Amino acid sequence: MKIIIWISRILVGGLFIFSGFIKANDTVGFSYKLQEYFEVFGDKMQFRLDTHTSWLPDWLLDLLVWKFQLLHDIALPLAMFIVIFEIVLGVCTITGTKMKWVSTAMLGMIVFFTFLTFVSWKFKIVTGCGCFGDAIKLTPFESFIKDLILLVFIVVLFIYRNSIFSLFEQAGDRMTFGVSLLCSTLFVIYTYRHLPLIDFRAYAIGENLKEQMVRIDPVMKNYYVMKNLKTGAEQEFLEYPMDAETWKYVSIRQEVIKPGIEPKISDFVIFDEDGADLLPAILNDSGYTFLLVMHDLGELGDFQKEGQVAVGFKPSTSTAEEFVQINEFAKFAEKEGMHFYGLTASGTDMIGAFRHQLQTAYPFYSSDGTVLKTIIRSNPGLVLIEGGVVRGQWHINDFPDFEDLMEKLNINYAKEL
Repeated sequence: MKIIIWISRILVGGLFIFSGFIKANDTVGFSYKLQEYFEVFGDKMQFRLDTHTSWLPDWLLDLLVWKFQLLHDIALPLAMFIVIFEIVLGVCTITGTKMKWVSTAMLGMIVFFTFLTFVSWKFKIVTGCGCFGDAIKLTPFESFIKDLILLVFIVVLFIYRNSIFSLFEQAGDRMTFGVSLLCSTLFVIYTYRHLPLIDFRAYAIGENLKEQMVRIDPVMKNYYVMKNLKTGAEQEFLEYPMDAETWKYVSIRQEVIKPGIEPKISDFVIFDEDGADLLPAILNDSGYTFLLVMHDLGELGDFQKEGQVAVGFKPSTSTAEEFVQINEFAKFAEKEGMHFYGLTASGTDMIGAFRHQLQTAYPFYSSDGTVLKTIIRSNPGLVLIEGGVVRGQWHINDFPDFEDLMEKLNINYAKEL
């Protein structure tokens, strides 16, 4: 039994640490996945409330709708808590620290997530679970099976929790808990204030966006099923037999020799004011193009509205300071013949009020908000593209100095505007 317990400790602890680290590397992305869950569940509860198609009382449905909205609003701090908690539990499981508390907490977590992935799979709520971020993408069914297997090992740890002792003394236990908590917290804060240390997305530095948008068709082999008119027997041929007196066509069978590959990027478009897609021209441009990605301008300050139309904008203090640097950077870039565009999912009225207040001379174009969130985990964030290849990404906290960047790119430029 000791061997099974140790296998369970190493497997469960290691998986919790790995899963937590992957999500901690991109906590913002994990919070987007949580928001997706909460939005879908909240919408379903609201639909049942509006149509009275649930056996649950209206007051309970209304409470659930409010709870899911609350969870949606606190998705980022909740995501941070979950990944830190997950890493700490994993470390404590392997070292045997506080196993009565740790095994109970893990059992509660795995029961909740097993239920969540089951519902997600059974009712097709979301297409991906987000368990391992963008590093390993599992379908809801695969995630449900993974959670079921993990549940078995965690139940073993819970049943034998009183017989699992720490590898350290009491002081060592406190140090294990404290160090794992501190390190995971610092790591989460760092990746939140900057960009993921390891980027698994299709827009990562070095990726060719044009190649990522190409669909590769599967390689198929066709077999012609023919019936022998003399014997009545059926036979398959790679080439269509031309003897019409002997063979009669029955059907065709296709065999996949090499599966096709769906494009990793399928919904990235950049629309101008007239609705034309500018992305092909940007990707085919051999020069440098800077994209200032802002998926939601509303996060950068407060809009004054008349009815539903934005007529003014008051930037936050940090936004006002940041755009002084951004606008100067854009002027240098355009002076050197480089393109500098703003990308946002916000409406044209918000774009107009935003640009007027912050005096942005460069053009703004529209794109899908989910895509912009995927491109870079910063609002705003800067992306550099050359010939369709991503050459750089910068969080707003790491916004580059133009002179330093030109030196890295080995470009001589005029230092005066």
